[in-house]
Parts: sequence; C-alpha cells; structure tokens
Amino acid sequence: MEKYQVGTVEETEGARIRKGDPLPRKHNARVGQARLEKNRENVKKAKERKLQNRRISQYSETESLNRHQLRELLKDIHQGHHIADAELDFLMMDRDVDGDGVITADELDALLNIWHTFVHQEEDLRLAMETFDRNRNGVLDKKELRALMISINGGEDILDEEVDWVMAQADVDGNKVISVLELRRALAVWYATIEEKEERREETKKSSTCSLL
Repeated sequence: MEKYQVGTVEETEGARIRKGDPLPRKHNARVGQARLEKNRENVKKAKERKLQNRRISQYSETESLNRHQLRELLKDIHQGHHIADAELDFLMMDRDVDGDGVITADELDALLNIWHTFVHQEEDLRLAMETFDRNRNGVLDKKELRALMISINGGEDILDEEVDWVMAQADVDGNKVISVLELRRALAVWYATIEEKEERREETKKSSTCSLL
C-alpha cells in the first residue's frame, strides 16, 4: 500500500492523508469513472428529452388526438412502458375537459404532466397501494384511503369530511374507490390540505402571541 503523510481528519484507502495531498491513484480512477458515467447519463437524458419534445411537437401540430393517437404518443415518449386501458381511460376522463372524446392541444400539456409524474412515481404509488389495499382488489375503498391519510398525517385521526373531500377530488371515474392512477391525485390533494392546516395553526399561534403582548 502506498504511504501518505500523517495529517488531519481525512481517511482514504486505510491511510491518513492531509487535505491537499494527492489522493491515491485508485481513488482518482474511481472518481473519474463516476464522473464519466454521470456525463454519459446526462447526455443520454438530454437526447431523450430532445426526442420526446420533437415527438410531442409533431402531435401538437394536429388539432386534436383521439384515443389511439394518444396511446401512440405516450408509447413514443416513454418507450417500453405498457399503456394499460385503465390508464388511458383515466387520462381521457381526467383531461378531456369538454367531453368530446379527443385531447386538444390545450388539454395535452396538463395530460402529459400527469403522465410524466405517474411514470416517475409509479413504483412508490404501487407500493402505497399494496400497503393499504387490505382486500387486495387493486383499489382503495374509503376505509383503506382513510388509513393511508392517517398514516401521512403522522398517525393523528382525521375527519370523515376530509376523507370524503379527498375521495371526491381524486375519484375521476366516480366509482367510489381510488385506483393507482387516482392515488397520485389523492396524495397531492391530501398533502396540500395538511400544508394548509399547518399554515393555519402557525397563524393562530402568531395571533395568540400577539394578543398576549
């Protein structure tokens, strides 16, 4: 093993070295390789984003997308991701604001934001679903949704009205249960609600403090 001068606090390759001393060649090689891999990954992501934007712009030039065209666009953007019929149904119901059965250019941006978020969070969403879906039917009923909301709320009990509110905001197809896609919306609504409650508590504390002064 190469020897290094005894210095302060840093340990490398089992030997103590001074800050500013050259690092072992093995360490430099690892750092260099890690940086190279990171650069390659960044270049790859940049190329993917450029290709995705080009595909999106091609579709956006049309006045609207029907169900088949929307499926093809999503497949192009996230290659290798299977687009289930239920996922397509959700996106159409959620973003087809005027209910004409097609997605216009104005509706497309919001739809793609939802889809990108779901793809990137899919693993976490499915894990939450598996954890709280007690009867293993692939959806959360009101009782199961309540358990999830309480867990997020730090174990503190919540009002029935709060569960009803989240259910109403997230249950896009109106079947009284929350699917994995709808779960993304339910979580967003509940986190926002918790944040608002915390802000109100802080304002109340400040008001109480001011009145005492």
